[in-house]
Parts: sequence; C-alpha cells; structure tokens
Amino acid sequence: MRTIALIFSVLLTAFTLITCGGGGDSDGDISSSTSMSAINGSAVKGPIDGAEIKLYYFDDTGSEVEIPAANAPVLTDSTGAFNFAVNGTDLTEITSPITSIPLAVNEDLNINDYNLWDRGAGRDLVWASLSLKDAAGNWVLGRTVDDFELTETVLDANGAVVAGPTHITFSDPDTYYQFDGPGFWERTVTDEKLDIVFIVDTSGTMSDEMPDIRSELHEFVDRLQAQHVDFRFAIIGDDCVPGSQDIFPSDDNTPFPFSGVMEATEIHAAIDDYYLTTAGEWWEPNTGYDSLMLATTFDWRTDPDVRKVIVLITDTVPQSVYGTFWYLDSTAANRTAVELALKDKGFEVYYSQPATKAEVMDHPDMDRYTDEDFNPKAGCTQLSSGEWDCGFASVGNRLDWPFDQDQIAVSGSTPIVDSQYYFAWRSSISDSSTPSNHTVRITISTPDPDNASATLEQSFDYVPVLETTDLYVNLSNVLGATITEDVTIDVFYNMGDRTHKFDWGYQNTTTPGEIHYNLLPVGDYTLSVSYGWGDYEYEVLYYEGHTPITVPSGGMTIGFELATGAVDIELAKARGLVKDLKYWGVTDKHFAGFAEDAESWLDDLEQNGIDWTDMERIKRFYVAMSGYVNASGYAEVEAERLTEDFEQILLKFRDIIERVRGLNEDSTVVLGISLTEAIARLDLVASGEIIGAKVSVEALKTFAEEKLVPLLIDEVIKLIPAGQYQSLLSTMVDTLILGHWDDWPELLETIGDLALNQALDDIRAQVLSEITDELFDAIDLPGNVPDPALEAIRQIIEAFANNGYDGISQSIEANANQAGEWVDDIFFAIQDELAAGPVRDFVLPMLQLIVRSAVLQQEIDDDVVIRVLAHFFTQQVIVKPYFGSPVAGQLDDALTKAQTFVPTSTSDGDRRVDMHNDFADFRTRGDPDDMDTLNDDAWDALSQQDLIDDMATVLDTLSNIVDTILYPLFGGLCSSGYPTCAMMDDLRNFTAALDAIGLMTKVVEMIMKTEDLVELKDDVAFINNLLLVE
Repeated sequence: MRTIALIFSVLLTAFTLITCGGGGDSDGDISSSTSMSAINGSAVKGPIDGAEIKLYYFDDTGSEVEIPAANAPVLTDSTGAFNFAVNGTDLTEITSPITSIPLAVNEDLNINDYNLWDRGAGRDLVWASLSLKDAAGNWVLGRTVDDFELTETVLDANGAVVAGPTHITFSDPDTYYQFDGPGFWERTVTDEKLDIVFIVDTSGTMSDEMPDIRSELHEFVDRLQAQHVDFRFAIIGDDCVPGSQDIFPSDDNTPFPFSGVMEATEIHAAIDDYYLTTAGEWWEPNTGYDSLMLATTFDWRTDPDVRKVIVLITDTVPQSVYGTFWYLDSTAANRTAVELALKDKGFEVYYSQPATKAEVMDHPDMDRYTDEDFNPKAGCTQLSSGEWDCGFASVGNRLDWPFDQDQIAVSGSTPIVDSQYYFAWRSSISDSSTPSNHTVRITISTPDPDNASATLEQSFDYVPVLETTDLYVNLSNVLGATITEDVTIDVFYNMGDRTHKFDWGYQNTTTPGEIHYNLLPVGDYTLSVSYGWGDYEYEVLYYEGHTPITVPSGGMTIGFELATGAVDIELAKARGLVKDLKYWGVTDKHFAGFAEDAESWLDDLEQNGIDWTDMERIKRFYVAMSGYVNASGYAEVEAERLTEDFEQILLKFRDIIERVRGLNEDSTVVLGISLTEAIARLDLVASGEIIGAKVSVEALKTFAEEKLVPLLIDEVIKLIPAGQYQSLLSTMVDTLILGHWDDWPELLETIGDLALNQALDDIRAQVLSEITDELFDAIDLPGNVPDPALEAIRQIIEAFANNGYDGISQSIEANANQAGEWVDDIFFAIQDELAAGPVRDFVLPMLQLIVRSAVLQQEIDDDVVIRVLAHFFTQQVIVKPYFGSPVAGQLDDALTKAQTFVPTSTSDGDRRVDMHNDFADFRTRGDPDDMDTLNDDAWDALSQQDLIDDMATVLDTLSNIVDTILYPLFGGLCSSGYPTCAMMDDLRNFTAALDAIGLMTKVVEMIMKTEDLVELKDDVAFINNLLLVE
C-alpha cells in the first residue's frame, strides 16, 4: 500500500489552534483543509487510488510527531480525494498554525520508501526506492544510475528555498555512505522464489575442476538475474575439517547467510574469491555430510512458495564415522544423520560427483580410508540400477559431472510482480547548517518511457533530524534463564535485500543478561546474535537468533530469547548414530534397548528446550557414539565373516558326515590315503606319520553321530532362551547335519509343523495383530524404497502368518522380483516399529534371512536354512557374548554418564577448550586408547585375515599338521567355550576323517575373528570416562 505523508511544521508559537487551508499547485501538491474534526484533501495531479494518508507535525524540539486518524486507515479514492478524521483533543495539542509541505505525485514514477538512516562525517545518509511504469502499466526495467537525476533542496519552515538544488552523486570513495555498495541497484523479480546454497569441495584434487565450476556458478547467477528470479544465494567452501568451512556471506555483512538480488555484484566477487580457493590435499574425503547439515541451519525463507535448494559438488566420498580419518578435528557424522536433518524440511538436494567408483576413489591414500572388505560403509556401493552410490544417493538427486548449472531448473516464465530502483547516498548538505525546523526535498527525475523528450519527476521531503535514543535488550535462553555467557548482539539496518551492520553491543557487566545501545537512531532494525552459523564447530557452544524491531522515540526495553545454536543438526547427529547402532547386528539387534532409551532422552531434551549444558551433553554424547559406531562397523564385517565361516563349517560337517556314512562297512582302514594325498599336494613332510593314523568305520560313525553332533547341538541350544523355539532350532541343527530330505518344501514342512504344532494360533495371531495397516503407514523407509517392494514383503509375512512356513515358498516366488534389493531396509524398518517380543526378535529375523537368501538367489535351496542357522549361531554364541552384550553395557553406561554430565568450567571459553582437548584426545592422542589406534588395529587385523583365508598359506606356514594345528586348535576352541573338550583324547584318530582340511582353516579364522571382536570391545572401553566424565 502506498503511503503519502502530509508533514506539518510548527510555524509560530501560540496557544490557540488556528485553522488554515493549503491549496494544490500546478506541480501536483496535495491540497487540504483542516478543522477541529477532519482534514479533507486531494492529490490534484496524478491522482492515486488507494494511497494511505498519514499526518505529522513537528514539536518545539523539532521532533516529528504523528497525528493519529480517528478513521484509520485513511485511503484516497479514485480521484485522489481523502477525508482524515481527527479527534479534537489531538488537534488542541498543536499550538501552532498548520500548513502542508508539497509532495509531488506521479502515477508512473512512484517513490515507495525512503529514510534518513545514519549520519556520516556530519552529513545525512539517505536511501530511497522507486518504481517506474509506462502508460500501459508495464514495469520499466534496465535503467542505470545515469538515467536518473537526483537533487536535494533545503526548505525553511515556510517552504522557501534555503539552499540548493544540489546534484546528488554516487561516487563516494567510502561505500559505507552508500549502504556498502555503488549506491544504485535495480530489484526486479517475478513470483518465482529460490533460496539456494552451493557446497563446493575445495580440496586440492578439485583444482583442475574449479575454474569450470566458477564459470558455471557465474552463469547461474546471470541466468537468475536475466529471468528475474527472486533469489537468495550462499556458498559453503567445503574442507576436510568440520567447522573450517568458508561461508559466503559472512556474518560481518548480514544476519542472514544469504545474499539476494541486490547483492549480485558481491556474489560474483565471492565466486572468484577465497571461498572457492582450493588448497592442499592432506586428506581426500571432505565434510560433505557436515556441510549438508550446516546448510539446513541457514535462515531459509518460510514462505511455502520458496524453493529451498542445496547443491553439493565434490569429486570424492564424504567423510564419515565409518572411515579411518581420526585426526584432531574429524567428523562425527554419518549418512543417517543427514537423512534425518533433511527429512520433512522441504529441501531439494542435488549432488554433482563422478559417476563411477573408480573415478571417486582415484585419490592418494583413499585405499587406506575405505575398503569394501573392511569398512564398506565409508566407500561406494553399486545399486541395482548399475549406478554407484558414493555417499549421497539416498540424500539427493545426481547431477552430471562436471557440474552443469543448466541442470538446475529455473522456470523463468512467470510475470514480473515487482520492480524497484534503490538509491543510497551521502548528502552534500552539512547538518550543522540546517536548523531542525527545515526540511530537505529530494527530487528524482528520469526520461518518460512513453515520450523521450519528456521527463517524469517525483519528490519527497524528510526532516534532517536524526533522533537517537536508548535500546535495552534483556537476554534469556529457551528455558527462560538469564544469559550470563559472553554474547554479542549486532544491530542491522535493512534496505531491500541489503543489510548494514549499524551497531553492536556486548553483555553489560553490571547487569547480567542486559545489552545497552545508546545513541541508536529511531527506526526499524534486525537484532542478530553475532555468534551463529558462521561459528559452528563441534566444540563451540553458541546462541543464535534474530528478530525485527522498531525502536520508537523515547527508546525501549525488550526481551530477546536466544536459541542454543544448531540444535536441529546436533540432535540429527546424535539420532543418526544411535539409529545405526539400533540396527547393528544380523539377526539380533544387540543395541536396540540402548537405542530406544537414547532416543527417548533426546526427544525429551528437544521437547523441554536445550540450554548450553544440555548441548554440551549432546555434543559429548554423539562424539562418543561416533567411536562406538566406527568400532561396530568393523565388528559388523567380522560378524559377517564369522557367519560365512560357520556356514562353511556346517556345510563341511555335513559333507564329512555324509562321507562317513557312505564308507564300506568291511573297511578296516579309512581315509589314510586321501589324507596323505591332500598333504602331499601341499608338500608337507609329515605325511609319513599321518599315514599311520587309522580308525575303524564303526568307531568313526559312532563318534560323529553319538558324540560330536549332539555336543554341538547342545552347545547351540543351551544358549538360546527357554521357550517354544528351542526344539525348533534343535530340529533344524539335527536336520542340517544328520537329516535327509529331498527338497526345500519338505524341510519347510518339517520345521513348520514343529513350530505351528507348539504355538500355531499364538504365532499366527501375534504376527497378524502386529503387522497391521497402521504399522505399514508408520514405518520409516529410505526415500529410494519403492512402494511395490514394501507390499511384496508384506505379502510374504502375511503368507507365513496365515499358512506357516508352508505358505512362504509360493509367496516368495511370486514377490521376489518386487522385493529386490530392499529386503533388509524393509524388514529393519518393520522391526523398528515393533515392541520387543517373538515377532520382532525371532520370527521376523528368521523370515528376513530366508527371504533375503531366496530373493537374491531367485530360488530356494538347502543352503538357505544353513545360512539362517549360521547367522543365528554366530550372533548368539559368538557376537553376542564377545561383543554385543559387553558393548551394549558400555553404551548404557555412556547414556547414563551423558545424562548426568555437569561441566566444571563455567566460562564458554574454558568449556570450548575442555571439549576441544577431550575430542582431540579421543580421536588421536598417540596411545592405545584413541580412535586412530583402534582404526589402525582393526584395519591391520582385517588385512591379515585375507592371508589366513588362503588355506594353502596357512598350512604352508606350519610344520606339523597334527601337533601344530589340530591339537592346539581344538584346545583353543575348548578354552573359548566351543564343544571340543570331549574330543581331545580322540583327536588324533578323528583328524583322519577330516579330509576337507579347509574345515580346519575355517576354525582358525573363526578363532581369529572372535579374538578381534573381543579386542574391538576392549578398544572402545576408554571412551566413556574420557568424554563423559569431567
């Protein structure tokens, strides 16, 4: 709405109200008449329909005072006429005659806003904005500062010229006086609104790409301007250390980390500046995950019509907790945290990255950062589509490499909705020579767009009095407590897209929580905490927040509630790590109980408000969790290898038993020749001694079937909690090693009959009662999981619930193609929504393993059952006691310590130092108790296992297969709890039956991997006391 201000000045001192009228003149003055009750007037030239009228007068101090309208708002009609109703008491306060100051009005050239915003070197600093249209009502675009002429004229109280007119120029060498810029801007926009952040990897390997990236960014900004998009733009120069990112614009220029349409010149300069300067290559993976989360904390516009876009450009994988980078400052982020930070926030995320694993991994030392056999979650995986996911496929949409700005869609077809020209200058008139009852008239003229020989002119008047006052700001945190920490609050003045830091204030040492600004000009501002998004680091506690204020004549005191900085992304980091731990494990989610408690704690903190103490607890907690997740990543690889080993042991046991059963009953000497041949192939010299090892067929059969297998089964079953599933698993183990069946349905029938005979109704009812429509509506799936895959898994589960194991074979065959690669994602998501119990903890994991194997192989065979048992055995007998349960206890302890942590330091600086030192010690302090050492040990152990996996290599290093491998090996298994103690006396005879010497190798490997799990458990024991105890 346009506003026309009728400014009245005091002409003489009197004690009676004198009514006088002011008539319009040929230049387009506003005519008015004044009475005790109303002022009637009209804009006699260029009538404006719908303009708001306000009245002012100057008191004897020269201060401007508004006369309130009894019928506000007062608007002009289509003829420009208005009626301004005034209460008599308001007019009687004016003790002087009133006269109007002419205000030129033109419908085509319209002044939208203006203000005297500061003083510089004894002169007024003024800005104004205007719009220009042609006779048809079209916006007139593309004019330059040379197309306008601005003059200033000083008028006395009677309207007589005192000085001027003087031409206004825009060539002040100090751009501060011109609102930190050239003093002239055009802001023309459509209704297409875009906020966009570019995250650009600035590591050394990007050096060759950076010139083209800069060129593309320049072209993109030019395209936005040419298509008049209402945009805001920011850059994050991404490095390999969280918190070291270079951000444009910096908080010295603006309270908002965006530059808008009127700051295109600064954006182009930033693109060519240090923000995108590459440096070094002391490590490859950049902090893409951290920067993506950091970008979400920017002050994005909340208008639903604004597109919120983040574009990440990198040539490598993102740094994550699964990698080996544990220097003084390293990430505590994982992909899950990024997914949570972006979830339901309305962001469009794009990433430009080389398309193949070979290109992404082609960097120095990358082979030591991630290896698909050691820590695959730190590197690249291939999707079913054949494309490579090197860290970002689940969080954004891929763009081509190298980056091509044309792939970022911009409509550019919507009509212009607003066009304004802005001017900012320093007056040539000294304020010391201008009395307070004078006014300054600014006249702006430009060629008529419809008549090149004619000129359009517009003017406005301002009073050259910069009234200053006091502002008191009382600071509190989200819990309502007075803020006593060191905080700086900046005062920004706004003009269109541009902001100017006007003043700043520190905490008042005499009044805690109070900041006092004196000599602050009356007007509109934005208050902003100077510690904000640009100061983010893991060890830094800070406040954030900004608020618009209007400082009135006479000053004001306000309360300003500050939020603890980066709450959303810090919670996302903690929740992301907890979620990864929640789903850790193959069949048994060892850390699920801890994860649920941790999630509840974080939810409570978020709901109740997070102060600095809570934030330090969260930071220390998620840094600790980063260590546990890293170690668990290696343990997961070990657990998978253990599963594979045990699967092979089961298969080899089965093969051996079958071969023993097939021996000729009349034989008196067995397997000696076969064993000798196997040893001879490896060139071992002990073959002569081994030939003498003989055992009868009947003794071998009896030992295998009556001692070995029952012992193995007993050891497996006794570790399973008592219940209806013990006999089921006993039957499965017995069937695997001793049983005979012809096909998969026959085996399923056997297993199914047993399970359903025990608790058929209960299992079916419980599965059907828990697997509901509401559950499937509530599950949280990654964005790339298609709906048909979810429905396919649901049908398989329901087939089991309705028909037991008999029902899943046909359902798997019918739904295998739809389920595809998403089996694990869907089963984990379903289990996440269920409470502890048979369905979540046994039925679904067993089904998941059967479905996973069947779907991936597209067939059902005996090996699926073996794999199910192998998974369950390794989880229950090895992973759970040696790693899962002990680490779960350590995690529970970490949560308790985090919840009760109280810092001993009170100053924010000391707390920052304490956290930095603790985090650095945690990552790398040069002794066995740090994450850097843990990664080295885990990496080396996994690397050595590659050699052990080669049976020939193992055997070739041993001089005597009986004395050096078999006896010590079974002795080691016995001491580790394996069912081999009873075999020690018969060992030498029994080795003759183990023709498949690879079985021995697998047992060796299992022992090594079990020991590695124990070491990993011990390696994380230092974390809690270092990070969570002051």
